[in-house]
Amino acid sequence: DFALSHRTLAQILSARGSDEALAAWQRALFYNPFDAEAHREVVRLAEARGDPALVARHTRLLTVLERGGEG
Repeated sequence: DFALSHRTLAQILSARGSDEALAAWQRALFYNPFDAEAHREVVRLAEARGDPALVARHTRLLTVLERGGEG
């Protein structure tokens, strides 16, 4: 399945410290927007890159997921 393939690629790129990891996690989220770990990784990588808008967006989405859909 595409979601798992993209998630696995993102995990590998993150483990290697690749500059492509953030984009890979975002692609994984395209196929499975309910993947909390992927949102956490996007937040972590966006913080490292100094992208507060991306951090805020994925922190909000993660909060909704963790609350079971309640914003």
